[in-house]
Amino acid sequence: SHPRYMSLGVVDAVAETDAACESFHVPFQSGSNEVLAAMGRGHTREKYLKIIDRIRTRLPDASITADVIVGFPGETEEQFLETLSLMEEVVFDSVNTAAYSPRPNTPAALWTDQ
Repeated sequence: SHPRYMSLGVVDAVAETDAACESFHVPFQSGSNEVLAAMGRGHTREKYLKIIDRIRTRLPDASITADVIVGFPGETEEQFLETLSLMEEVVFDSVNTAAYSPRPNTPAALWTDQ
């Protein structure tokens, strides 16, 4: 679920439902609040970690997977290292990693610092 729309209540509902699959795919895209804002993701690193903490607390055996984009226009080495630190903190079961590429009809596709 997109972190912008995922509430802690969703995690609680899964934890309280015997028939639910204890697997969460929660893409974070970057560990840097500055890059997340530039991407227009609508969540912060802190909100993301709060969601992950709730999953780990309520469902300690749940699988957590994610997506990340590296090389977003303007991303600095320090911001990239923030992404690595988030990955080290969370310890995902799997992460899909993609290098940034311009996508049609997205604001970043029009930026000059590609």
